[in-house]
Amino acid sequence: MKRVRNYNEAMEQLIAKLQARRFDAHYCASKEEAVALALSMIKPNDVVAYGGSMTFYESGMYEALKKTPCFLLDRDMAKTPQERASVMKNGLSADVFFASVNALDESGVLYETEGLGNRVASILFGTKKVILLVGKNKIVPDKAAAEERMKALACPKNAERLNRDTPCRKVGRCVDCISKECICANRVELRLSFIPDRIAVILIDEELGY
Repeated sequence: MKRVRNYNEAMEQLIAKLQARRFDAHYCASKEEAVALALSMIKPNDVVAYGGSMTFYESGMYEALKKTPCFLLDRDMAKTPQERASVMKNGLSADVFFASVNALDESGVLYETEGLGNRVASILFGTKKVILLVGKNKIVPDKAAAEERMKALACPKNAERLNRDTPCRKVGRCVDCISKECICANRVELRLSFIPDRIAVILIDEELGY
């Protein structure tokens, strides 16, 4: 395996474990490298969609896609909630779907938690290729640490970002609520890519998203 700058033994082992789980796993030293790699996975005229992800925006992936010769299903440009919902539904059969994860443990298992379910639905089935951009801050030792990361960081921060009236926003951590505006109705573990290499995991040696 070719080594690149900042490529340490732990990251190499994680890449190997992801590949053993049939993920198309890659390492990038920077977000710029990650964006370039992701763009190389897109064919001209591909239909491209994306799920809610701060990593997607912070990496520069969103801006890059707007300049790429693809058909971008841009939910951010929707003028009404109905139009936005329609764009997300069309994303279920896109050629390429972008997202991130809330946590990735050192055994190579990925963790997602969300409300509506469109992101995990597109990751699990329908889209031809999934590209997950994962900052190094998402890497945790094990499942327990992944769950703690989601409860103590991802859930309250996303509730704040989305302006949701949830207990986690008020107390600073998930309390497994069943409130009307709960954003963690769905929790999914990605143990392996059922179709080999359908799901690409690009590990980025920067802290991105939450």
